[in-house]
Amino acid sequence: MTEVTGAPRRVGAGLVRALRADPLEEMSRLVREHGDLVRFRAAGRHIVLAAHPDAVQQVLQSRHTRYSKRTPPIHRLRSVLGEGLVTSEGDHWRSQRRTIQPAFKFSEIRALTPTIEEIVEAELAPWHRRDVAEPRDIAGEMRRLAFRVVGITLLGADLADLVDDARGALELLQDQANSRLYRVTAPPSWIPTRPNRGFRRALVELGHVVDRVIDRLHAQPEHERTAFSSLIESMPAAQFRDELVTLLLAGHENTGNALAWMLDLVSRNPEVERSARSEVDGSLDGRPLTSGLLAELPYTRQVVLEALRIYPPSWLLLRRAEHPDRIGEHEVARGTLVMVSPYLTHRHEQFWPDPEAFDPGRFTAERMPEHRCAFIPFGAGPRKCIGDQFALIEMQVVLCSVLRHFRLRPEGPPPRPRAAVSLLPDGGLWMTPVLRARAAHERVRGSGAS
Repeated sequence: MTEVTGAPRRVGAGLVRALRADPLEEMSRLVREHGDLVRFRAAGRHIVLAAHPDAVQQVLQSRHTRYSKRTPPIHRLRSVLGEGLVTSEGDHWRSQRRTIQPAFKFSEIRALTPTIEEIVEAELAPWHRRDVAEPRDIAGEMRRLAFRVVGITLLGADLADLVDDARGALELLQDQANSRLYRVTAPPSWIPTRPNRGFRRALVELGHVVDRVIDRLHAQPEHERTAFSSLIESMPAAQFRDELVTLLLAGHENTGNALAWMLDLVSRNPEVERSARSEVDGSLDGRPLTSGLLAELPYTRQVVLEALRIYPPSWLLLRRAEHPDRIGEHEVARGTLVMVSPYLTHRHEQFWPDPEAFDPGRFTAERMPEHRCAFIPFGAGPRKCIGDQFALIEMQVVLCSVLRHFRLRPEGPPPRPRAAVSLLPDGGLWMTPVLRARAAHERVRGSGAS
C-alpha cells in the first residue's frame, strides 16, 4: 500500500472548495498525487482518505469495532431515516439486522425473479407503443422502476403513484445531507435559514408519502402481506416507520441509479451489447426468466458487476474513529473522519488495469482480483448492504428484459457523475430505445438505399 509522504498541496478553504465543487475529481487528484492513504485537515476535521483495499478491509471489516457511522452526513440523514438500518448503531442495529435478515435470504430473493420480470415488462410497455423511437430520460425511468419493484416485491403494494412526490423530497434531502460533509459549522436545524426551511418542507412532504404507504400496508389482507412487510409491521411503531422510510429511499435510489448507469454503459459499447444480447437470445429463447435461468447467463452477470465497478452508487462510505488506530504506518486519532470511496478503490490500477474501460470480462474467475475489498459496491464487513443480492438480481433481470426487445442508442456525450448521497448522472441520462424489429427494418432499408 502506497502511503502519503507529504501534506496535500491545497489545504484549508481551498481544499474544501475543491471537494465541494467536484469531490470525485478532487479525491482522485489527492490519491493520484499523494498515494493510497491521504491525511489532511479540512472543515475543522482530521480526515483520512483510504483508497487501497488493505485499508478498506481494516476500516470496514477486520477492525470495524473501532469505527462508527457517527458522521455529519449520517447525522443529517438520521433526520430523514430515523434509526433505520442504514443509520443506527450498536446493539440497536444488531437487533434490527437479525430481525430483518430472514426476508433477504438468498432463496427468498431468488424466488422473486419472475415477479421482478413482470414489473419490468410492464414498465417497458410504453417503449413499445411509440411509432417512432424517441429519447427518454432513463435515469428517471429506472428510479421509478426500482421504486415499484421495492413496493410490490417487498411490501406487496404498488406505489407507482407516489414516485413523483417521493422524488422531489428525496433530491432536496440528499443535497442537504451531502452539503454537511465539508462544512466547518452548520446552523442548527431550528434556525430558519433557507436550507433549513427547505429541509423541513421536504421532510413534511416525505412524511405524507410515508403515511400513505403505511395506510396501504395496514389495509392489506393477510394473504397479500410479504415476509418483509410482516416483519417490520411486528416492530414498534417508530421503528416500523424508520425501516419503511429506509427501504423506500435507500432501496430504490441506489438501484435506480445503478440501472441507468448500466444501460448507458451498454449503449456506448456495441460489442458488449451484442455479446450480452447473444447470450440472452441463446439461453432464454423467449422463455420467462426464472432464478435458474439467470444462473445460465454469466456474461450478463459480469456486465452488471462491471457497471457497479465503474459507477458504484454508494460512492463514499464514511466512518468516524471511535478509538485510536493505526492504518499502515499512520496513527489515526479518535474523532478522525475516514473516507472510503468505492469509486476510487474500483479504479486502483494494481487491481483494475485500464480502470476506465468498460470490460465485463474482468469478472471471470481468471481475472477477478483475489482481494475481497477490491470490489465493494455494497460495502464490506458487518455493515455490508443487506439488499446486495436483491439489487444484483434486479439489475440482471432489467438488462435481460431490455436486450430482449430493444437496441440502445445513446444521446449526446456520456453524462458526468454527480456525487450526492448516491452517484447520479448529472442532468439525467438520455438514450433512445429502438425496438429490435424496427432497428432491423431500418438497417435493411438503409442497405437497400445504398
